[in-house]
Amino acid sequence: MLKKMWGLGIGIIAGTFAYVVFLGVLGSDDFLQSLQINIVSIMVNIALGMKGNEWRENNLAERGYEHKDTVTAANHEGAVALFLKEQQRTGVVQQKTQTSLSTE
Repeated sequence: MLKKMWGLGIGIIAGTFAYVVFLGVLGSDDFLQSLQINIVSIMVNIALGMKGNEWRENNLAERGYEHKDTVTAANHEGAVALFLKEQQRTGVVQQKTQTSLSTE
């Protein structure tokens, strides 16, 4: 996965699969199953929308990334370049700058 959050993605897929199998075992009518699936899908989307960035931030922190600054740029390469330019302008010298320009 693009953002290296495999556990969350697999958990969502497994949970969805288990829920659909559970509904199939219950054997209720098609309309009720469709309604239940739609309601659960909406709830999952709301949860992902509300907590997704927080989960991403925690994932990056667990992998050793630190928030240094907020910059506005057209893409991630531009953001890294602006950050490094500001570091050089202010005289901050870093022994080792770990930048990953690949999408994580």
